[in-house]
Amino acid sequence: LWPTLKALAKADLYVWGGGQMPLDSHGLLSVLYRFHRPMLAKLLGTRVMSYAVGAGPLDMHRSRVIVRWCMNAFDMVTVRDRFSVALLREVGGREPSHQTVDSAVVLKAASKERVEQVLTAEGVPLDRPIVGMVPWGPAFRKLKSAVPVIIDLAAPLSRVIVEG
Repeated sequence: LWPTLKALAKADLYVWGGGQMPLDSHGLLSVLYRFHRPMLAKLLGTRVMSYAVGAGPLDMHRSRVIVRWCMNAFDMVTVRDRFSVALLREVGGREPSHQTVDSAVVLKAASKERVEQVLTAEGVPLDRPIVGMVPWGPAFRKLKSAVPVIIDLAAPLSRVIVEG
C-alpha cells in the first residue's frame, strides 16, 4: 500500500482506463474496488482522468450514486462508446469530454515472434489453434455467456494483440 500511495502522491496525472468498467453486476463492492485507486489519487491531490472506459450495467441505486460522485471528481472523462455516454448522463455523472476508441483496438499488433515468445513462456502449445474466451460484458450481458475467439498462429497476426 505504501509504494502505491507514494506513487499516486508524486504523479502529475493518474490515468484510469484499460478495461476499467464501473458495473454492478458483481455487487456494490465491485464498483467500490474499481474506483479505489483513482479516488486515492484525488485524495492525495493528483489529477485524475478516465481513458476510454466503458460503463454499465448499473442497476443498483447506490452504484449509480458512487459512479456519479467519483466520475464528477475526475478532472477529465473519456469513454469508449455511446452507451457509456448515455449511462453517465443518466446517472448524473460528469459529461465525457470525448468519446474515443478503446486502446486495445488501436494498439499495434505484436510481431509473430513476440507472440510465440510470450505463449512459449506461458507454456501454451503452438502446434494447434488457440481458443481464447472473452468474458461477457455490457455488450453481451443479454447473452450471459462468453464469446470464443480462435487464434491461428499460421494466419496473419494483424488481429492479435499481446500485452507484455
